[in-house]
Amino acid sequence: MLAFLALSVVAACSGPAATPGPTVPPVCVAIVAVYAQIDALQALDPATATADQVDDAVANLASSWVNLRAQAQAISQEGYTALDTAINRLTLAAAALPASMAPAEKLAELQDEIEAVAAGAEVLQTELGCPDL
Repeated sequence: MLAFLALSVVAACSGPAATPGPTVPPVCVAIVAVYAQIDALQALDPATATADQVDDAVANLASSWVNLRAQAQAISQEGYTALDTAINRLTLAAAALPASMAPAEKLAELQDEIEAVAAGAEVLQTELGCPDL
């Protein structure tokens, strides 16, 4: 579903088309980027992921949130707060883990925080009125 919305966004932003597509609000484009980073973090294979890949995935998610934050805060206080809190907790939890911890252990330790980020993104998406991803 994420791929469909991403293609819709690309189609809407591409050159002239035979039939105009729906205009996707910028805030919805930004939430697609957050979902992409959540998916990337959840897709890491604990058996093969490196510590750098886990750390980078957490950092990329936090960065995509920065791009969405200002738009979301102006529109949706509850969804904004839920996602902001979840991403802050994930970032802090990841930073608190020992650098020597195996990537599989890191991912296992962060699972609750990752799930909270995904849930917060759903709340925000609903409040923003963005299409299902």
